[in-house]
Amino acid sequence: MSGSRIAWRRVARGLSFIGFGVFCLLSTQDLLHRGFWLDALAYWPVLLIALGLHLMFERSRAPWGVLLSPLLIMATLGFVAWRGPGPLSTNWEDWENWETVQAARDPQVESWTLEATMALADLDLRAGSVAPGMLLQGRTAPANRASVRVVDRSDSSRVYLRGNRWRSGNMHLLPVTRHHWDLDVTDDQPMSLRLETAFVEGDLNLETTDVARVNLDGAFNDLTLRLGAPRTDTRVDLEGAFNHLELVVPENTPVRVSSDGFINLVDRRSNARTLDGPAYRLRPEGAFNRVVIRSQ
Repeated sequence: MSGSRIAWRRVARGLSFIGFGVFCLLSTQDLLHRGFWLDALAYWPVLLIALGLHLMFERSRAPWGVLLSPLLIMATLGFVAWRGPGPLSTNWEDWENWETVQAARDPQVESWTLEATMALADLDLRAGSVAPGMLLQGRTAPANRASVRVVDRSDSSRVYLRGNRWRSGNMHLLPVTRHHWDLDVTDDQPMSLRLETAFVEGDLNLETTDVARVNLDGAFNDLTLRLGAPRTDTRVDLEGAFNHLELVVPENTPVRVSSDGFINLVDRRSNARTLDGPAYRLRPEGAFNRVVIRSQ
């Protein structure tokens, strides 16, 4: 009887790995809707039910019942995938409750870095015209749940964007309204971009500014990054796991790729190896990341 129970536990464990592996593969192949893993988080009570089923059948006369645990979890993930994306918000007041944010420029600054730490958010970032004396302008919603801070150092500045959910360490595993950032940044100064994010979707349009470096770190992010022609070789680092990045560059712009991670998939353009000149040096690290490179 003991050997039978051990065998069923192993089968249940194997089903769990296979099931999660299938959904991770679908995610890296961009076959699941944007925000799939975030939508799945709303069903976290299913994990408690699955654990209860496992404990109930583990030492019973029907040890095969432990298979109900992984099957229930996989069925829930399948339902989330089949249902597709839900509404952007269940609280429409949040869309009207926008707060203006901005970051002023020090006259001595010659370059700057934008650093963002956030989770459960939509981030729209555009390089373009901002008011004189400003590095960044825009709005965020819901109000009073984010902060913008500027630190000036010598001839450079750092602008920090923070989402309160991330900063407080209070990750709500309930259906919540996503945080929204709608921002414009100056395009007349070189900038670097550093994001530490989770479950963030965004369109980062920096085509008209000189980007010195990009570092993207986190998990379950779905980002589109649009860059202009580089003046010198420029690093684009992608770290973390289960991220999807679409890198859009001008026609005839070289993108050199080197990967040190585990099962990072990169869709390269067919003529990438024949292009010369300053290049973007893309380095995906971590695991199960997918990058699509295309020309605009």
